[in-house]
Amino acid sequence: MQAPAATHTLSPVRWSFPSRWRALPGVAHGVCQPVMIGEWHCKAGATHDFAPLDKAMAQSIPEPLPVGITQLHDTGSLLQRMLFWVGAAQRQFKVPVFASAKVIPVTVDSEGGLWLVVMPCVAPQANLAALTWVSQQVHRVLHASDATPARAADAAQDMAALAGALQAFALRDFNTVRFLAAAHARDIPTRPVVPGIHAFGQGRHCRWLESSYTDQTPVVGSRIARDKVRTAQVLHQLGLPAPVHARAPSQEAAVQIARKLGYPVVVKPADRDQGIGVSADLRDDAAVQQAFVHASTFSKDILVEKHVHGQDYRLTVLNGRLIKTVLRRPAGILGDGRQTIAGLIAQLRDDPAHARAGAERGHGLLELDAEAQGLLAQEGLSEATIPAEGAFIALRRRANVSAGGTPVLVDEQVHPDNQRLAERCARALGLDLAGIDLIIDDIGQSWLQTGALVCEVNAQPQLGAGLTPGIYADVLRQLLPGPSRIPVALIVGDGQSLATELVAQHSRDTAPWGLADGRGLWQGRERFAPAQGSEFDAARMLEANRDITAAVVLTTPAQIVLTGLAFNHIDVLVLAGPGEDGPWQDAEMQAMWAMTLPHVAHLVLLGKPAEAWLAPADTLAAARVPYQHVDTSDPALLETIAALMQA
Repeated sequence: MQAPAATHTLSPVRWSFPSRWRALPGVAHGVCQPVMIGEWHCKAGATHDFAPLDKAMAQSIPEPLPVGITQLHDTGSLLQRMLFWVGAAQRQFKVPVFASAKVIPVTVDSEGGLWLVVMPCVAPQANLAALTWVSQQVHRVLHASDATPARAADAAQDMAALAGALQAFALRDFNTVRFLAAAHARDIPTRPVVPGIHAFGQGRHCRWLESSYTDQTPVVGSRIARDKVRTAQVLHQLGLPAPVHARAPSQEAAVQIARKLGYPVVVKPADRDQGIGVSADLRDDAAVQQAFVHASTFSKDILVEKHVHGQDYRLTVLNGRLIKTVLRRPAGILGDGRQTIAGLIAQLRDDPAHARAGAERGHGLLELDAEAQGLLAQEGLSEATIPAEGAFIALRRRANVSAGGTPVLVDEQVHPDNQRLAERCARALGLDLAGIDLIIDDIGQSWLQTGALVCEVNAQPQLGAGLTPGIYADVLRQLLPGPSRIPVALIVGDGQSLATELVAQHSRDTAPWGLADGRGLWQGRERFAPAQGSEFDAARMLEANRDITAAVVLTTPAQIVLTGLAFNHIDVLVLAGPGEDGPWQDAEMQAMWAMTLPHVAHLVLLGKPAEAWLAPADTLAAARVPYQHVDTSDPALLETIAALMQA
């Protein structure tokens, strides 16, 4: 893609990316996600002031540039900036690109140069869409002039187009995105299993997550939690404060139930969560009929229940212990003593932070719709009312964050009785991770004294990172309290007998090692699958095997150059030398070393390999990979490799 030339420029930079990139299914060059590899050509002076560019891009990409990049103003740092924005733009739309790109100078001088580019990649189409968008924005800013200034409207239009292009590659929920980000930060390997489900860790250490469902979340408990009637039945059986409600097959039945229970009431679907379809604090027949119609758009199973006044709290329980408590305030505005309610709403709608938060949480901007007008009328207010300074005016009946509610962390205020109540509710359904929605006047007072209502038990709760950015890492620590990786040996070349003996000697019935090679897959001495499409495919299948405790992979330099590595960390790479296929190509070997060494902890050279096949000494030194020569007849060879795998 060629950036067009410009007559008037603040910074005369011209660059081009390749029309074709090489996409690898594996990792390479130290980038711990699948990669796209290409070249960047640039013609420019030696230094530039990129501060205006950084400021302009921050309007569209709020994720801050790494400090190490902002302090650089040479030509190469423009490429680093652009590649960061390519990843950040995808993350903004829930495309899980977390690894940093690698930039390798090839030929650089005062007039520009050539760089090798290694970009992390979830989907090539998503990467290219983001790269096109970034190139357009950077060119627009750098080549703006008084005659043709960069326009915010153009950038917004381009961003909308990018959002549409990335939609097909975005994850469905924020929990998954944040778990993957936390795993990347903790160096926990991840991989997609099937759409919506990801594996965290390798081999025997692997755990699966679907949003906040874990592979140990019980099916029975989660099914009960999806049905509010059955949830209430379980809680009532244990003496816990569950709702009083009844199913309403029609509007007329809903009104009759509401009259029997006594106003105010709540109307909601029995089988939806996150507050979807819920209307609370309904005070007359007309409101119930309208709420029934609204709930019916989401479900055919509608409940009418007695409304309980109080504040809305979400208590999150993990493995029987309360880990987070949030007060959820409904969407609304805060009076300043000067502006009308309509003016305060308009001011809020003009706030970019409000729009960004709404987009992230999946709800629109706050407005004076029928629900808001009804709440104002209920309190004797109108859009022309000027609220007193500090007065909160609720404009939504439900407090869920997905409906625009504002969460407030109140961990330190929870009364011990209320903590035990939440933990008992999770235990009642057998849930390992649960969100307990509690209505109570004050979380600091015991529910045994003030009364309360558990209106919902959510088996797949949104954990939320805004108030507790470390919560996803904390959950992963509990799911994976020990190591997340298995030891890996990569044997390159003629090492069939070595690999077989290594696995056979160190496997145990209760702790088998795995072997992947061109003949198939082994678990200990058992061959459990035939030959796969390639050594890379076999290695990926070995990583997915939840029985093995270590992996041995037999491959070739050509395979590595073609696909990259299946494992992003190699404990020991054993260079065994070429087999019957004949000598290796020198260029292929050097490409292999460049791709693999950043991922390798130890290197073992069997015998005396040809000098042309070895990584250059300066490359080894830069990678800080210790290496040793071991004779193939050395009786301690297997133990040497096994010890390096466990190091």
